[in-house]
Amino acid sequence: AEGLIIEQYGRSMEDIGESYISELINKNMMQPVGIDYSGRPRACRVHDIMLSLIVSLSAKENFATILDNQKLTPSAHKIRRLSIHGNCEEKLWQSTDGLRHTRSLSVFGDAKKTPPLLDFQVLRVLDLENFINLVDGDIGDIGCLIHLRYLSFSNISKIPRQIGKLQHLQTLDLRWTTIRELPGTVVQLRQLVHLFLPYGVELPHGIDSMVSLQELSRFCVARNSGEVLLQLGNLTKLKVLGVDWESNGHFDDETSSKKYL
Repeated sequence: AEGLIIEQYGRSMEDIGESYISELINKNMMQPVGIDYSGRPRACRVHDIMLSLIVSLSAKENFATILDNQKLTPSAHKIRRLSIHGNCEEKLWQSTDGLRHTRSLSVFGDAKKTPPLLDFQVLRVLDLENFINLVDGDIGDIGCLIHLRYLSFSNISKIPRQIGKLQHLQTLDLRWTTIRELPGTVVQLRQLVHLFLPYGVELPHGIDSMVSLQELSRFCVARNSGEVLLQLGNLTKLKVLGVDWESNGHFDDETSSKKYL
């Protein structure tokens, strides 16, 4: 999403990225945490000593800026990647004019206030999955982030219609939200590759317009019409489809849904 992986002829970006991860694991620079059904690590972690080295090098090279314990580290003129850990005073980021260069924003913990989305002109990654106090109003200006490639939320119950303006979005992760339906504008995301949903989400008609979609999880049969189900068949690039066949905890044995699927 940030353009760190160099494209190679005949190989997908995902394959190249996974080769990087495998190399780091083989050199014991990262440790896998849990293995999924395909043999891939579900997550990775680093040793405390390696973490200290990474943080030190990141500060030295101005790779990442951390807002933690009421401190801004390092004091960078241009903030390329901003990571907010916990509750911080608003004056900390108001003291810098570097947010217009920021390509990645991650928020963790119980932050009460974060910079306005309008301050980020070239943001590619917005990771709010671990932002405990996130509310629907915090993302009202999401449509201004026209360069966004990766978007992850938690807690919120509604997605703004402005989501359709994010024409470069490749990953939309809503697994930790309470969303029950997606706005009709989401079908305008023609570059979207990965769509992760919580249980019980109703998808809009025209889902087959998302021609780049390779992964959809989870698709709830009980909440979607047969027409939407049929439209999945037009997504010719789809590689991974996670299906929920339950309704209110019971197996949905509707014959028509089976026929459409």
